[in-house]
Amino acid sequence: MVSKFQLRSARVRLIAAICVCALLACGCSWRVLNGKTDDAPAGSAVVAGTNGTEPATDAPAETDSSNKRPGKMIDSGFGEVASAKLPIDPSRLAAGTVLTDAQIAEAGGEDAFFFAEPIDDELFARMQGVSFKDETPVSRDELRHIRVLHKDADGVTHVGEMVLNARIADTCVSIFRQLYDAGYPIEKMRLVEEYGGEDELSMEDDNSSAFNTRIIEGTSVISRHAYGLAVDINTFYNPFIILSTGAVEPVGSEPYTDRSVDSPYKIERGDLCYRLFTEAGFSWGGDWTSRKDYQHFEIPE
Repeated sequence: MVSKFQLRSARVRLIAAICVCALLACGCSWRVLNGKTDDAPAGSAVVAGTNGTEPATDAPAETDSSNKRPGKMIDSGFGEVASAKLPIDPSRLAAGTVLTDAQIAEAGGEDAFFFAEPIDDELFARMQGVSFKDETPVSRDELRHIRVLHKDADGVTHVGEMVLNARIADTCVSIFRQLYDAGYPIEKMRLVEEYGGEDELSMEDDNSSAFNTRIIEGTSVISRHAYGLAVDINTFYNPFIILSTGAVEPVGSEPYTDRSVDSPYKIERGDLCYRLFTEAGFSWGGDWTSRKDYQHFEIPE
């Protein structure tokens, strides 16, 4: 005959077994909802919309440490995307996105990534009060947003973007296409909005950019950048120097004021970058006398 104590013990064991099964079921559900399966590598997540086995690539791609330098990019929510996922819309990719040859082909080929377009409402909202201010000497309609591809010194392909004056937007798209085809290295090409509009921070991060409402350093003269008629390329390795005072920008780029110092990102008279911009009517800051601005190309007044 079974005692009451034995019945109670059996019920307790049954309840415990049910609880364990429920916890295990919840654990499995949590793993699936969070993209963790036994088929996925440890530490990876499953990409939404796939068959559940494709690992996400949220970690930044490794780069050659010889090309690294302490950057000060503001965390504005528009940071680098390590690698794009298919399907790819070239007009929606964040600047800095890394692309493989296969991804470029899948998206329609390289031509699909080189274009100029009007400033849309979303971008203009980002620009207002940052690069576009009350004192900006041009209108929104006079500016264009360009999209291009560029390769860094390690040969990795990135999405790049700039805002330029409509007068030179198509010309610059053509120039950047020729630089890309030749493998001419440009490390970064992002809008100054990602740096809070601070030119110094953009330069320290070796960012190539164009439109930004500001004055020329050391003067009260409005910069050609405020018109979208100037472009700065590989800014950390091609510094700005006031010869009379020895002042140098950006901070940390002093070794590269010696133009005999080698760098994969150095602009030199006669190199492809110099030739393409000057042949298109730009003047080069490296030719100036009272100051040197080795990163800078502008359309003269």
